[in-house]
Amino acid sequence: MLWPMDYLSLTACPTCRGALTSRNGSVVCAVCHTPYTVQAGKVFFTDVPEDYEGSGVTSTQNHGTWSEWRRKNFLFYKRELADISSSAAVLDFGVGPGQFRELTRRFKTTVGVDFRAFEPVQVVADLTKPLPFKDAAFDVVISSNTFEHLPNTEEILKEVFRILKPGGVLLATIPFMMRLHQKPYDYNRYTHYKWEWLAHQTGFKNVVVEALSEPRDVYATVQRHFYTYVISSVRERSGMLRLPLLLLVKVLWKCEQMKIALLRRVYAFPAQTPDFTEGYALVAKK
Repeated sequence: MLWPMDYLSLTACPTCRGALTSRNGSVVCAVCHTPYTVQAGKVFFTDVPEDYEGSGVTSTQNHGTWSEWRRKNFLFYKRELADISSSAAVLDFGVGPGQFRELTRRFKTTVGVDFRAFEPVQVVADLTKPLPFKDAAFDVVISSNTFEHLPNTEEILKEVFRILKPGGVLLATIPFMMRLHQKPYDYNRYTHYKWEWLAHQTGFKNVVVEALSEPRDVYATVQRHFYTYVISSVRERSGMLRLPLLLLVKVLWKCEQMKIALLRRVYAFPAQTPDFTEGYALVAKK
């Protein structure tokens, strides 16, 4: 199965940036002659790592099951993509299982890249290395909860800048007050000041970093993670105190939820603030 030529026209050899050609079921660099495997319509520029937590093979399209963080990610991308022409070339950087594909289907060209062969991925690549795309290939790069998994953030932002067309835009959501996930590939939690600095340092302009959640969302999320962890630990115990202890923890959790619900009724929580948020939304233009 040959790789679709529409995608091939946007890519370049990550080693020498030479043009790629399709040959005998694989993709080959016309300059350095490096071959790249093609399987089921996906081109592999790297081996697939298998040592992080989570299978990453499913996508939750049911909005009713989403966390508040995921829902606000979705609303951010929906808002920012609304006025972009459907003729735009869009790269979903770190697309994963593609929770937000409904927002990108209307674009004429949408390419998904990730370091595992998820279903919506066309390009399998090491996101910490030079990206296998031509200069100025895309109008938009979106990146949902990916940059925290990259140890060399500034280098990759330079790569994103390179593959954007002049006037192109980077739209990203990045966790801040969040638990570790997809271990061991979870490297950073930068403040909004650092993201503004990184974007300007890379060459982006019109940089805006906004909080994507309110302080109460942070508390509710931390509370949920804490009690989920404690309940899991208690269930692994043995002995007569296991069931009473499990009941006690669940009662305490319920009391915490009731306290927050009561506080919400009598007190207007502060609005979104970058100082106390689950994460940020970044808009940066080339």
